[in-house]
Amino acid sequence: ESSDIDIAIEVVGNKELQIKELTTISKLGYRKNVVVNAHIFSRSKIDKNVFANIANGIVLQGFLEVQPK
Repeated sequence: ESSDIDIAIEVVGNKELQIKELTTISKLGYRKNVVVNAHIFSRSKIDKNVFANIANGIVLQGFLEVQPK
């Protein structure tokens, strides 16, 4: 399996989506060289489909408030 790990970080303001590679984990279970990315976004600038994907992920800390518009 060659999927990566994506961490979404919501910030206040009008920041365009940025994707930054944080690190590569050399071994994670049976997987090798797993890339870890940070997706930094503000709610006002994120595509609604991308936000839906984020909302369907797993929240590691805090909470994600999802309201229909």
